[in-house]
Amino acid sequence: MQLLKSKIGPLKTKLTYLFTLSLMIVAGLLAHSPNSYGQCTGVDITFPAPYNDTLFICHDSPMIDLMQYASTATGLFSGSGIVGGTSFDPIGLGGGHYDVTYTDGANTCSKTVTVVEFAFSGADPDTLVCKDSPSVFLQNFTEPDGGTYWNGPIQILDGSGNAILYPTVLGTGTHQIEYRLGTVSCIREFVVSSVVLIIPDNDIASAPCINDEPYNLVTVSTMEPSFGNGFYLSGPGISGSIFDPAAAGPGEHQIYFSNGVDSCSDVINVLPILTEANILPADTVNICTNALPFTIMGNGPTELAGSFTINSDTSFAGNNFGFEPAEYDTGTYMIEYLYIDVEGSGCPSFDTLFVNVNDLTVDIINNQGTFCESDGPFLVNVSPPGGVLYADDASVQFFDAQTIDIANTPPGTYWLYYDYSDIDVGCFGSDSLQIEITTGQDVSFAVIPSDCITEPDKVIYTGTEITDTSNALVWSINEYELTEGMGDTMLVTWTYPGTYEISLSLADGSCIANGDSLTQVIPSRTQDDCGALAYIPNVFTPNGDDVNDLFLIMGDAVVEMTLHIYDRWGEKVFETSDQLEGWNGTFKDEQLPPGVFFYYVELLLDDGSTTIQKGNVTLIR
Repeated sequence: MQLLKSKIGPLKTKLTYLFTLSLMIVAGLLAHSPNSYGQCTGVDITFPAPYNDTLFICHDSPMIDLMQYASTATGLFSGSGIVGGTSFDPIGLGGGHYDVTYTDGANTCSKTVTVVEFAFSGADPDTLVCKDSPSVFLQNFTEPDGGTYWNGPIQILDGSGNAILYPTVLGTGTHQIEYRLGTVSCIREFVVSSVVLIIPDNDIASAPCINDEPYNLVTVSTMEPSFGNGFYLSGPGISGSIFDPAAAGPGEHQIYFSNGVDSCSDVINVLPILTEANILPADTVNICTNALPFTIMGNGPTELAGSFTINSDTSFAGNNFGFEPAEYDTGTYMIEYLYIDVEGSGCPSFDTLFVNVNDLTVDIINNQGTFCESDGPFLVNVSPPGGVLYADDASVQFFDAQTIDIANTPPGTYWLYYDYSDIDVGCFGSDSLQIEITTGQDVSFAVIPSDCITEPDKVIYTGTEITDTSNALVWSINEYELTEGMGDTMLVTWTYPGTYEISLSLADGSCIANGDSLTQVIPSRTQDDCGALAYIPNVFTPNGDDVNDLFLIMGDAVVEMTLHIYDRWGEKVFETSDQLEGWNGTFKDEQLPPGVFFYYVELLLDDGSTTIQKGNVTLIR
């Protein structure tokens, strides 16, 4: 049975009619068109008396054969509801008057079929109401007008001429209600239920907000018999005895209390939220503890202020407040904004924002800050990796993103900065390191060979002037440090044959322009060199290995000298008057190819004599 809402709204208005009309008056009301009757030529249609021109049929009656009413058996019917030219089917037509025409050759006849509709709301023509339901106006459920209503032998008619059912008067049970019009009587069952469902007014149950939590209807409603004794609730948003406003949606919803046979219903009106709470920023915020404060805003108007809570604890009144990351420990904070829609339904609404407060430590790990201009590359170690390293001066040269080219950066003091940002956690950090690149001292020395291997060679310091060379210079030969009696000049007797390395560094670790230390290799000499006032080698190898890289005039007896060197075409490629300045095999700063060169040297010896030496020297690379 189709369930009828127990709380029925305004019913459609019908003209009051009298049930004492004669059959002729009724017949006159049914005459809907001047062309409905008397239009027969050569054939006729005769419906049951007393309405021979009109056939009455209930809207849910089975299909009826119209040929039984035709005067011939060879024609066909046409019009609304006609099936196969012989039958009339009222299903789906609805209550009203329908013309049908019978045609047999050139002969035709038109008459009327009146479909009488008596059906309560929905697909089921019968209905069920609760015993406490309001009165039911039967005229709202019949078509066409003009009939009478009966409950058994008793005509249903009140003093105003209306056909009204009163469930409380009828009593619980099933009642046969008839609607009589013309020659038919359409019958429907009207069941008054003994079940009661009352959802009280002026209660949250009658007007919940769409965002309210689900609640138990059993605890707020009157139900007879009790819930669970074979009776259950059904309708939008119902799960067991729980009603969920959000699942039902906004608007009125019919809720049924039934055992599958007998039931009652009531209405729950779910209130919408016309202005939803909205919080900005809309997305989760990732921010660092050292970040600047930012504003969290709600969409409520100023005069209707909302409120905020943080982690369901700290509260702020108003529609915005400033969030200061420095005041919070690292972690996740839930910001909830409450706004009551007082201009609309009065329902509260909420919006939530999550703020992740993070921490980030950015560090340049290196502690070294002072470098010599001749130092190698400096790798800057940073944490976390992936940031940007840069200097405050464009003069600072980089090998790559994290390596400083010390040797090609001018001496001076610079600041290195490392910036790192992590968009995912909203953090930015930086660190800095001051570095100093110092100018190296010119630390150099020369070796003046003796005339004979049995006599010591002289090693002379020729670099930048140092006040106390006895303490500042650190000499070593073949990696053996010499610390006693060392100054700016040493006399060294070699044991031959053998090759020796002399190294010089500064005791205080000061920067040396050409490296941590300066090293020269002393080539081996033979006994044949003894007695010579000056020793002039005939071969040298300027290949940068510190072994025999210079062509030098050697000998302690030399007081003054002038050396000239010519290539094979006679062009002078080198000249010097300094015995300590050797030729390195270059001409105009370009390396000369291997070959034989000619030397011419004028010597003033310590005995006052002069001599000129000529010869060849071979340059080997």
